[in-house]
Amino acid sequence: MSTSRMPLALRALRTLLWILAVFGAVGLALGLVGLAVMTEEEVVRETGVGRSASMAALLPGFALVLVEAYLAATLIRGGRARRWCVRVLAVLTLLSGLLGLLFLDVAGLFEVAVAVLLLALHESRSAREWYRSGTETGKPDGAVPAPTG
Repeated sequence: MSTSRMPLALRALRTLLWILAVFGAVGLALGLVGLAVMTEEEVVRETGVGRSASMAALLPGFALVLVEAYLAATLIRGGRARRWCVRVLAVLTLLSGLLGLLFLDVAGLFEVAVAVLLLALHESRSAREWYRSGTETGKPDGAVPAPTG
């Protein structure tokens, strides 16, 4: 078990994941509040579908926020599973952004940029070396390991 410190690129990635999770949670909460205060007719007029379908459409976003928060909280442990989860998350974010661009949504540009940034930080040389070193301490930087015996 290596005691090397998590590289700056991965610490920046963790921070970005926390930011995405917090803003995503706030956005979902505001969306739910908006759906709760609107009448059924207003919801249909704005979204083209009923309230239940609109709430169901928020579920993938909720799942994404949970994955982002989980990865941000556990990335320090390293490991293959987290490494692949970050890659899958970045690809899903990229596909979502490209789909948004297909429908002429300017927010798709932001998602594409975030996905590229996630991949760039995650696939940096220092991050690859850290993953290869087998770092799975799960302790904050500077923590003293517990005695064994």
